[in-house]
Amino acid sequence: MKKFLLVLLFIFLLLLSLPIVGWWMSLQAQPSVSFTADDGAAQELGRIHQFIQQSETTPTHKRVEFSGQDLNQLIRHSSQQFKKHLDFAGHVNLQPERSELLLSINTHLPLRPYLNLRIDFTTYGKNLVLLGGQIGSINLPQQSVELLVNMTMPYAQQHPQYNSGTQLWQTIEAITLSENHIAIDFNIDERMQAQLQHQQLELFIGKTALERLPFYQQAIEQQFANRLGQRIKLYEVMHALFNLALSQPQADIVADNKAILLALFLHTADREDFEMLNLQQHVQLPQQPIELTIERRKDLATHFLSTAVITLFANSSIADAIGLYKELQDQDGYSGFSVSDLIADRAGSLFASQLINPNLAPQLQKNIALSQQEHDFFPITYPLASQLEQQLHNSAGNQQAMLEQIEQQIDQHARAVAIYQTAQQP
Repeated sequence: MKKFLLVLLFIFLLLLSLPIVGWWMSLQAQPSVSFTADDGAAQELGRIHQFIQQSETTPTHKRVEFSGQDLNQLIRHSSQQFKKHLDFAGHVNLQPERSELLLSINTHLPLRPYLNLRIDFTTYGKNLVLLGGQIGSINLPQQSVELLVNMTMPYAQQHPQYNSGTQLWQTIEAITLSENHIAIDFNIDERMQAQLQHQQLELFIGKTALERLPFYQQAIEQQFANRLGQRIKLYEVMHALFNLALSQPQADIVADNKAILLALFLHTADREDFEMLNLQQHVQLPQQPIELTIERRKDLATHFLSTAVITLFANSSIADAIGLYKELQDQDGYSGFSVSDLIADRAGSLFASQLINPNLAPQLQKNIALSQQEHDFFPITYPLASQLEQQLHNSAGNQQAMLEQIEQQIDQHARAVAIYQTAQQP
């Protein structure tokens, strides 16, 4: 009888220990994929531009090709977009017969916070075929991986972009894997393309902001009716719009801020570039755009608003990197490297990132409405630009280190303007 009780006790303790053992084996102290932020290195942005050109020139039947580096850049971008909801990092290794997707999810639990997953897959036609994988130190057969994916589907279906993703998946005809390369063939008609574009705009900008956009576009036309087509300080228009925003009852502050930035940007957007984006069904350019200026320069206003809008779609790091990439391209060209443009880029990305931060937006909106002059929201470019350009010209050492130092000085300069002094810094 005593032996029987000991066996029962052993079984009971074993059953109690199974969840602990499972937790210990599935969670690990270190991630299998680095969580280091890499939001768009300058050397990779040229490749992004190639994808944009490809989508502009190809017909309805399209083939989009990604290298492993391209795909991992998109995964890094996605991880930044969803970081508030799920803190993860990912990496994909592409092979013809057996590719693998690596994911590290930071659970923020003590001791062993990382849930490391490996999913092995291949393709057959347009279908992804799961081959097996691993969770922590536990190897998973094919059936277990399929079960794991099926368990996550109810949560995926609750995501606002699930339906549009399903629609896009239906347009795919074939997925082809090769050595560190993937090609996707799909057939998409104009109606589907317009629908997907609208859904993407709603995802990145927000439905409320898009609904508020015509209101602020009309406000510009009404308040500056006698100056349409003329040059006007960006500060003047911005001051008027943010005062108008403050007068709106029960407004969604962040949505109104986004709508204002978009309305202003559309006055600086290049018509040919805008038409190639094929967004005319969703967003209308002004018939008589105002020539907005900062420090009496149109190019500074364009840089400021462009990077502000890129920040709405992505984040300030990507906007800053795109600005730096353009200046590096211009360095050997006619226009040359311009620190003034970089100051405008950083000022725009910082401005937008704080305007869409729910904690900072209300006070910042008031500060802009109460501002008295242009340099309350935009940093003076001279003499800092001249000083930094001279440093860069005279530097004989590591140019990358010099660029990083310049970016730090520009960031400090941009944050020193009056409207940020009573708003909490991020």
